[in-house]
Parts: sequence; structure tokens; C-alpha cells
Amino acid sequence: MVGGRWRRAVYSQRLTTQTENVLELQHFEDLPLGEEWITRRRTVTEADVAAFVGLAGDYNPLYADLEHARSSHYGGPVAPGALVAALTTGLGSMDVPLPATVGMVGMSWKFLVPVQPGDTLGSRWRLSRKRNVENPRWGLAVWQVDVENQRGELVASGEVARLITKREQAAETAETGG
Repeated sequence: MVGGRWRRAVYSQRLTTQTENVLELQHFEDLPLGEEWITRRRTVTEADVAAFVGLAGDYNPLYADLEHARSSHYGGPVAPGALVAALTTGLGSMDVPLPATVGMVGMSWKFLVPVQPGDTLGSRWRLSRKRNVENPRWGLAVWQVDVENQRGELVASGEVARLITKREQAAETAETGG
């Protein structure tokens, strides 16, 4: 953070070139350890909270009952942590070359400051770990993710783990038709 605000990440020339075509998938070997990016920002609305609460069926009165939420120590409704995680995951997939994901295999979050409708969130993603796995076609990549609001407060911190296709294995599969 710089002055309570993150600055847009300055990418290496290689990554900047790839960012021009964000639909070009990156393989495990292409993901540089320590590389980070700052997402665009998004404002959480009352409609976002209502839709998520209805979809999830999580009618906690802190999210779903305006009078109860106003009388709470938060002074109004808050967004479910799972909504913050979902929005952050979505923001993390915009404006950057996407990894050739086989699947998301884990997420872990700490919610540090309540998020309320009207808050604007942005996140910083940093590739913190990567390793081979038993299946030689894939590798495991883990991103450290920090989420801040418009006041520069760290509202959530977590990790997102994905299995990513390896280039050599993807090429061999294409050649053999398997």
C-alpha cells in the first residue's frame, strides 16, 4: 500500500504484452512466483447483498433484517464474508491473463473489517507459492489475496489455490488426441 491506497501494479514487459489479450491462458510454467497485480475496484450494493443472501439462503439478520442490523454495533447491514470472497475472486479474474485452471482446490479467508453496502473494494493478488503435484499434467499455484476498501482499510486477507495445466502436458495431450 502507498499512502493507504494501492497503486496499479507495474507489470513486466512480458506480462504487459500478455495482458493485451487477456483470453490467452497462462500455463503453470508461465506463472512467475511473486508476481502481483491490483484489481479494478467494485462498489458493494444493497442489491448485491440481497441477491447473495437469497441465493445462499443465509438470512442472518445482520445481512437480511435492516432494523436488526441498524441496532447492531455495525449500525447497519453488513455483507456476508462469502460475498466478499466471491466478489474478490471475480475481480481477480478480470484484466489479467488467466491461468489455464483445472479447478479451484481451496480458499481460506480472514475477514478483518465489516464490509457494508456502499463500500468499494479492490484487491491485490500475489503468487506466493507453486509446486508440482502427483499428476504430472498439473501444478498447484497459491495466491495471497488482500482486499481493501475505499478508506484503505484491509477488510479481508486470504489464499486462493488452483490446479493449473502445465504447457508440456497440454501439448502432448493435443498431439496424441488424448
